[in-house]
Amino acid sequence: MKAPQVLDNALALLIASTLRKKRPSSIVAVSDAITTAIGQLGTLEAVSDRVGVSAKMLGQFLRVKNLEPSVFEMVENRLIDSVDVVAHLAQLGKDDQLSVATAFSSKSLSTGDVRAIVELRNRSSDAAIEDIITKVQEGKSKKVYIFEFVVRGGDSAEQLRSKLNPAVGSLNILNLSVQGAKGRLTLNPAGYASLRDVASQRGVPLKSILPELLRA
Repeated sequence: MKAPQVLDNALALLIASTLRKKRPSSIVAVSDAITTAIGQLGTLEAVSDRVGVSAKMLGQFLRVKNLEPSVFEMVENRLIDSVDVVAHLAQLGKDDQLSVATAFSSKSLSTGDVRAIVELRNRSSDAAIEDIITKVQEGKSKKVYIFEFVVRGGDSAEQLRSKLNPAVGSLNILNLSVQGAKGRLTLNPAGYASLRDVASQRGVPLKSILPELLRA
């Protein structure tokens, strides 16, 4: 097949697969078409210009190349067909990917769950992936506890998290965000219980324990 025809075919597949609500081709096929188009046009940005889709979005499809073989096969067979899920799976180590992908393909995890698992894994490199999956699954049916507090000293969310981890446990912090001088902490029930115990041990009200821990 001549080069112009190869490029035309690749671009046609990309347009059909990125500009329609229902994608006709697998993520693997789209990734292969992007690679072919890059080979003809030189850069991802040049492909983006021809297709009318951002380079960032096209790059998400290319993340499938970072999946371990069994997970790659799931995507190729469209057992997993979410670009967002593929992009998040690709952030996990090869040993973790299969466990999470299997749970997602069996519908025991949602796209949001996969995102949460990646966030927890980034904060807890030593935890077993099965424990992280279970924690996310169980968290969907349990209460969460939200605390808002004033951020002093310009600490980042990660710095604040490191101060709280010893008291509540890293896996029990579901979210910690900072916006200006306002912080927001979300704990699961185990984290809430730990925070309450620390407050009791130090003889301070629960509402006062966060400022005390974060001053450390």
